[in-house]
Amino acid sequence: MNARTMKSGRPRILLAEDDTVSRAFLAEAMGGIAEVTAVDGAGGALEAARQGPGFALWLLDAHLPDGDGVALLRALRKHAPATPALAHTADPDPAVAGVLRAAGFRDVLLKPIAIPALREAIRGALGQPPPRSVAEAAAPPWQPRLQRMFIAELPGQRDALCAAIGRGECETAQSLLHRLRGACATVGAIELDAAVRALQASPGSASAWLAFDRAVAAALRVEDAAEVGQQVP
Repeated sequence: MNARTMKSGRPRILLAEDDTVSRAFLAEAMGGIAEVTAVDGAGGALEAARQGPGFALWLLDAHLPDGDGVALLRALRKHAPATPALAHTADPDPAVAGVLRAAGFRDVLLKPIAIPALREAIRGALGQPPPRSVAEAAAPPWQPRLQRMFIAELPGQRDALCAAIGRGECETAQSLLHRLRGACATVGAIELDAAVRALQASPGSASAWLAFDRAVAAALRVEDAAEVGQQVP
């Protein structure tokens, strides 16, 4: 055992992800193969890297509220130059992936990330062999808890976005939309994701905002209906 491996034999992984739902999903997905330290920003990642033993791998969001993945990787490299890093993002632009790889990320994972693909990327970065059984390779069952977290945060995210657009804070609005898009991908909110992408492209469009608001309302209605159904004997 070394400083980057716990007594369980599992490697220590630093996860940086600002969205609550995506962070919970990724941490849970890695729970069976790693000891995960999850933080919500670049500042938290740097603080975690400075404290205690080192990490075997960094899994960093390409876009964080207090910095971007490239700058964070550069800062982390000052503490541990040889630690491998993976980036994850909801942005499908190949140019974004190219910039991240050029900066030193071993690979770029596009949200939504399938659990087997995530674990395969981690094993590849750590030089580990593939799983020894089909059961280990299979994705665990979906966790309804993550969807409930997503729904619980949705009204607040909508209000924050509305306020940012109303104040003309385009950068803040785009950051909020990017974060929401990642969460939509994680829980499979396809219609809401489409509305978010349309609003990203035209944040000042009244029709795009109306479509987004309707998609949010529809998602909340679906959750309410599910809760009512669960209460019926």
